[in-house]
Amino acid sequence: MCEINWDLTIKALGVLATILVAVLLYFFTKRNMRNETMERISRFRNEKLMEAGMAFWSLLAYITPTENNHSIIVWTQKKGRTEKEYFFQPFLAGEFIKKLNEVNYEKGFGLFLSKSTRDLFYEYRNIIYGILLAEKNNTSEKILLSNDEMVKKMFDLYNKMVVELRKEVGPV
Repeated sequence: MCEINWDLTIKALGVLATILVAVLLYFFTKRNMRNETMERISRFRNEKLMEAGMAFWSLLAYITPTENNHSIIVWTQKKGRTEKEYFFQPFLAGEFIKKLNEVNYEKGFGLFLSKSTRDLFYEYRNIIYGILLAEKNNTSEKILLSNDEMVKKMFDLYNKMVVELRKEVGPV
């Protein structure tokens, strides 16, 4: 009968256990490092998405139906009348176009928003660019807009942008 060398068997089992622990530790560490890396990437992306949302949100000051110092469209309402007269401010429209390109391309925030959200901003930009082209010889500070449907469409686009931006950055 064969005699078992217990000393050698225990040492072999110890080596095998050490190798098993090392392999398990390697895979556990690798998995944890991957999870941490994915978490860092996700955190970075979320931070950039929030910055992008804030940058695009600041552009809404130019196109809001509520008048402010940046409003591209301002309005007046004559006493006793329900209709409003809308005026276009070319200087501020040009400023909006410039800042939109800066936010989207130069700062790279366009990478972090969905195509549908960016498209809404560029649809609005196309409208005001068309007005600027049509009125390129007009040197007035304010230009009367006679197309009420276009003004309504611009304000509808603004409302859609607000909703889309809120969806982009999630619940705040």
